[in-house]
Amino acid sequence: MSEGFKHLFIGYLFLLINIYIVVDIMPNFIGYILISSGIAKIAAEGKETMRAQLLAILLAVYSLPHFFLQDQVRASYTWGEYYDLGYALLQVIQVYFLFVVIQSVFTSLAAVKLSKITNKIGIWYLSIHLLSLFTMTLIINTLGMLQVTFLFIMSALTLIINIVFIIYLRKMQKRTVKSIAIDNLV
Repeated sequence: MSEGFKHLFIGYLFLLINIYIVVDIMPNFIGYILISSGIAKIAAEGKETMRAQLLAILLAVYSLPHFFLQDQVRASYTWGEYYDLGYALLQVIQVYFLFVVIQSVFTSLAAVKLSKITNKIGIWYLSIHLLSLFTMTLIINTLGMLQVTFLFIMSALTLIINIVFIIYLRKMQKRTVKSIAIDNLV
């Protein structure tokens, strides 16, 4: 299980960090492949596990333009804005299924503390990302200074929750089944 969280941690680092030197140095599609492999190592086969893995693989294919085209270049094409919106929606759906998988694993292990933490982080993560998507679609109809304020606030909140999520994955990687069992005895 620790190995699965390690793959998730590294995979989401690949998604968060974009460094372009001709091409993306840490490509998103490799991150999604690592996420899919991490999901497989964390949970047994089930509907949620299959959906989370399938969406991770779909996002790996869908994110191939990220490897070659920077965000600014992609946005200049007419399909760019629809592509980015679809990509963001698929990411949120995939993370939802990931939280469902992690929640079911901790519930089956009777790890109440970890289950509560996962639930809280999942609610905050999904709420902020959905609010960000909703705000970004309506931001066009606002005044200039209000646009900048909304963009700054939503970008900061999204960055913060992404960092919290990565820290959460790292902490879960350090915990093993043995330490979960010890927590349940105490």
